[in-house]
Amino acid sequence: YFGDAFSKVYDMAYNYADGKLYCMGDDSTVYSVGLIDGEFTKEFTVTIDHPSSSSSYKWLSRLAIDDNGTFYSVNNGPKSYTYLYKWTSADIVDGAVSMVPSVGRVYFENYDYPGALAWDHEDDILYFANAYSSASGGSGSFLVKVDTETGEGTKVNETYAGENKPGTYASRMQCSSAGLYIVPNQTSGIAPVTEATKITLDITETEMLKGQTITL
Repeated sequence: YFGDAFSKVYDMAYNYADGKLYCMGDDSTVYSVGLIDGEFTKEFTVTIDHPSSSSSYKWLSRLAIDDNGTFYSVNNGPKSYTYLYKWTSADIVDGAVSMVPSVGRVYFENYDYPGALAWDHEDDILYFANAYSSASGGSGSFLVKVDTETGEGTKVNETYAGENKPGTYASRMQCSSAGLYIVPNQTSGIAPVTEATKITLDITETEMLKGQTITL
C-alpha cells in the first residue's frame, strides 16, 4: 500500500480522540493507516500561512496529536523559518485544511532528514527531535520541548553534557531520529484497559508452522 500511495512517510501519530493512526506524507498530505491491514487512506491536505515567499518552507514534515485530537506539525526550513502549526478535525473542509496560521517560531532547524514530533499523553508536553544537516545527525540536532501556545522550542536539557560544554552539547542528539514515541505509564489515561470496546476479525484463512497456535 505504501508504494501505491506516495513516496515518503515523514512522521506518524495515533489519535486517541478518533482511534486512528495518521501519518504525514508528501506535499503536506495526511493519511490514515489501517491498524489491521496497513492500508493508507488519504484524509486531507494542509496548506500553511508562512511569512516567507519561498515554497521550500511551506510544506510540513512532522506530526503529533494530543489527547483532544489537536494535530501539530512543523514546516521544513532553517531555524529562522521553522514554525509550529496546529489544527483540529473541525478545520477540515472538503478534504483540506487551508492556510493554517502559525502558532509561533520554533527556533530549531527542520530539514528534509529524519526527525519527529511526539505528544507526551501523561504530562501534556510536545517534544521535537529536530533534523539538522544529514541523515546521520549533526551539531544542530537536539531533543526539545515545544510550547503549544507560543511555538517556541527549548532544549529538554540545558545543563548536562558529560565532559562537554552544556551550552553547546546539552540535549544534543548525536544522530537523527526517524521516530519518537513516549511510553505512558500504567496511571496514564491511555493505559491498557481490561474490557474491549470493539473486536474486528479480518482473517478468512491462515497458514501456520507445526506447533504454532492462533487465537481469534
